[in-house]
Amino acid sequence: MLNKRKEEEQLTSPATDFLGLLVKAYNGPDRHSSITLDDLINECKTFYVAGQETTASSLTWTLSMVINESLRLYPPVFHITREVQREVKFKPERFADGIAKASTFLPFGLGPRTCVGINFGITEEKIALSMILQRHRFRLSDKYVHSPAHVLTICPKHGLQIILEEL
Repeated sequence: MLNKRKEEEQLTSPATDFLGLLVKAYNGPDRHSSITLDDLINECKTFYVAGQETTASSLTWTLSMVINESLRLYPPVFHITREVQREVKFKPERFADGIAKASTFLPFGLGPRTCVGINFGITEEKIALSMILQRHRFRLSDKYVHSPAHVLTICPKHGLQIILEEL
């Protein structure tokens, strides 16, 4: 990778991205202020791992909050009939401190009758959603009418009209 970068920089001006700055520090004219090859490799590893880990963590929390809020409002299988007393707002941030602090979260039941597939279901939903969001963006169609229907599961009465666009 370093050799490829050196070749590219001979053809163009030196890169000013993170790797370019590290290569510049590695190739510095002053041996006292330049970094070693091991330093360069370790900086790249740190940058990569830290970037992956923090992004994955942030995405996990965001997806968890959005998924939990969707499940709170529209549990796939309903056991308890609920009557809405006021306008319901979609607020995923209510799960920022976890499920225990958020009220009325019962999409998988509670106690000894809790669904055994809770962890599998949420993990499957996170994977599917993250795979879709890697390649597409979507928005609701202007024709969408919000109307949850109670059949075997809670589903949109008129389907879910979304506009899916490739990234």
